[in-house]
Amino acid sequence: MFSKTESRNACWQITDSYLRFYFRFIYANQNLIELGQYELLKSVILRDYETFTGKTLELYFINKINEEKQVSKIGGWWDRKGQNEVDVIAVNDFEKTCDIYEVKDQANRINLSKLAEKVDILKTALKSELSGYSVKTAGLSMEDM
Repeated sequence: MFSKTESRNACWQITDSYLRFYFRFIYANQNLIELGQYELLKSVILRDYETFTGKTLELYFINKINEEKQVSKIGGWWDRKGQNEVDVIAVNDFEKTCDIYEVKDQANRINLSKLAEKVDILKTALKSELSGYSVKTAGLSMEDM
């Protein structure tokens, strides 16, 4: 979010869960399938499955927030160095609100103080874009589904 159209700091993604799984695990490891190395493929999938499902959970909440709230922009944000990432930002440009969410599979893994630090960095980086906006933070987990 907030990247300019000519910027190279944008990220495109496949939102269909089946296609994301296929391209992440099956297509990328086609050689293992061709060699019949199904146990090795299974170990690769199990190794990376938590990361995959974390992104899937973020996409779920982006869709849910988009359906339940009035937003003009929604997505994630990261700084240029890639050190600070915000999972979900929901902006309503008409009411001047910005809701920022940390998404984790388990509620006890959500660290709101760390999220507050990321929000401070985000506000500094996006002074002009968020000037005059009411900013709220929250955590979302599987319990909020």
